[in-house]
Order: sequence, then C-alpha cells, then structure tokens
Amino acid sequence: MAKVGEGDARWIVQEREDGTNVHGWHWQERDVLKWSSVRLSELLGGCKILNGEDQIFITTTTIDSVTGEALINNRKKKLIPSYELAVKGQWTGEIKDGSGTSVLSTTGTFQLPYISDENADEDPELTVSLTDEGSAQQRLKQAFVNKGKKVRSTSCMQLWETHLFCMALVKHPFLAANCSAVYQFGRVK
Repeated sequence: MAKVGEGDARWIVQEREDGTNVHGWHWQERDVLKWSSVRLSELLGGCKILNGEDQIFITTTTIDSVTGEALINNRKKKLIPSYELAVKGQWTGEIKDGSGTSVLSTTGTFQLPYISDENADEDPELTVSLTDEGSAQQRLKQAFVNKGKKVRSTSCMQLWETHLFCMALVKHPFLAANCSAVYQFGRVK
C-alpha cells in the first residue's frame, strides 16, 4: 500500500475544477425521456396491431403522452439503458367483409401503464376503452386486448428498444435511429 502522496498518478482519481468525469469512471445519468417520447410517437403512431386476421384491422393512430423515466446510465465505462414508461394513445379499428368493404369501424384509447426494462419479457398491462360502446365494438376491443398485449413484441416497440440501446452506444439521436440496420443487439428478439 502506497503512502499518502507516493501513489501512482495514473490510479489516483483527483477532484477536477471543471467537474469532468475522467474516462467515464464515475456514475452519470443522461435523461432520454424527451427523445423516447418523440421516437415512440413516431414508431407507435400508426402501428398495426391486427392486419386482417378474421377480417379485423386495428391500428394505433396517435400517442398522446409518454411519461415516466428513460435513462442511459454510465458507470465505469459501462452503458446501462433503463426505462419505466407509461404510454397513452388513440386507436382505430374496423371489421371488413370478404370483399374488403368496411362493415364496422370504431375508435378508442389505450394505455400501457407500466413498460419497463425489468419486465421486457412479460406481456405488459393494457387498458383499452371505446368511444362507442356496442356489442360489435366490444369485439374490436377484445381483439385489441388479446393482440395488443403483444405490442411489446411488435416491431415498433422492438425498434424503439434497439434505438435506445444504440443511443447509449453512439450518443447521437440520428445515428441511434439508423444504427439498428447496422447493429443488432442480442437483447432485442
């Protein structure tokens, strides 16, 4: 053990006047909630939940809000993306007959109250509501509930998770949005 003042300067972490985190050694957090909100709105707005199964078509139309936290943590040069989000949005659904003519259409809202990196392998909780309550509309609602829980595994959500992990690596939103074509993460299935 070195005596005080006799240690190797390479191993001594000194307080810096400019507050710089030398070599990314100390814990840092970068808030990416705003970026996540914009990116999820782009990806989930217009995401097809059902596309013709049993003549049912359900699409998310807009994302009203994304709340919670999305962070990229840095500790000892290791990047650790983490998120806990709640997503609210609008959806539209229609039932078509065999010739493709719309028989019934409805709109409503949906909410994913807890999406987290900790429960990435689980089906998320999903709340779906209708603007018009009727038996035929209930069929569309039930179809959304049954398939909508799989929104986590849709390409829209997987792409956002990939972009979040890319953003942790490249630290630039444009590159993060385009890096999934170049680099695939083992975490995203």
